[in-house]
Amino acid sequence: MLFNVRSQALVDVRTAFPCNKAAARLLRPFADWQRFFEKYHDANRPQRFFWGRYHQEGLNLARRLQAALIDVAVVRYQRPPEDPQVSVVEEIEL
Repeated sequence: MLFNVRSQALVDVRTAFPCNKAAARLLRPFADWQRFFEKYHDANRPQRFFWGRYHQEGLNLARRLQAALIDVAVVRYQRPPEDPQVSVVEEIEL
């Protein structure tokens, strides 16, 4: 899912860019990345999560998505609210 800043809504990549096969190929890696978070993040101990690995993979995926959508969209990477560092740096440059 993508967040559309203009409409303030979540949008499916396949719906937003139905002809972009490179972006569609990233759906599974993004889903795997999300599952990693859901499996290992403990809300009671957020500092024990693998934030470095999580953000490294997330930034890699975001950069790949930006490359796939270079002429039609701007991709931004934001830390999730669960990250203890979100108040320090909310958005990470691609």
